Amino acid sequence: VASPMAVEDAHARAAHDSREVWELLSALQALRAQIWLGYSGEPALGLSVIIGMDSADGYFLVDALRGQGALSEGASLYFDTQVEGRRLRFECRLAEHLTLDDGPAYRLDRPQLVLDQQRRSAYRVRVPASLRVPAAVDEHGNMVQARLLDLSAQGCSVRVESRLDLSSGEPVRMHLRLNELNLACMAVVRHVQQLPGAARLGMAFDLEQPADASALQQVVAKLQREILRRRAH
Repeated sequence: VASPMAVEDAHARAAHDSREVWELLSALQALRAQIWLGYSGEPALGLSVIIGMDSADGYFLVDALRGQGALSEGASLYFDTQVEGRRLRFECRLAEHLTLDDGPAYRLDRPQLVLDQQRRSAYRVRVPASLRVPAAVDEHGNMVQARLLDLSAQGCSVRVESRLDLSSGEPVRMHLRLNELNLACMAVVRHVQQLPGAARLGMAFDLEQPADASALQQVVAKLQREILRRRAH
């Protein structure tokens, strides 16, 4: 069984060497790490685990999602997982549905590591697909409409239905709104994932301004509570 140190060593180099991607996937399989699986650019559909792999032929197997319906063959997928204090995101393609002795599974191929970062220290709320929280991001003077995907006291992720001309490290102004709750603040771009005709943007709130920090924390907490309340119904 792979040790946590093997996982750390593998994903530290995975973005630059496809062989290391397979070593990381193998370590995740050995640790039975849970993964959040879904269509690229959409909220995750549910939990799964890696149950087999063949790096020579370039594919790996995951448990089929229970009660979520079949994923489409040929679809572009992603999965998130958190191991040893780090958040990892992979993109892959669904090659086919399989029926194994212990139940249905999916065969995935073309895995790529697209995100490898320290896990957030602040509690993050995922926004369900059924709840659309309007957002807007200032792209060089042009306010681009977006949809909130997740929210913590330190930052958030949003999806826009167009490609973005932003890069990591850029300061941006952003807005979030849910009923009477409004948040307008500065943020710093942490990562931009370009998708077919869309983009996913991860941002960290700029808490350097003391006058805004207290108000920001209060509004974020209220937004989180409202999201969780609605998700429970």
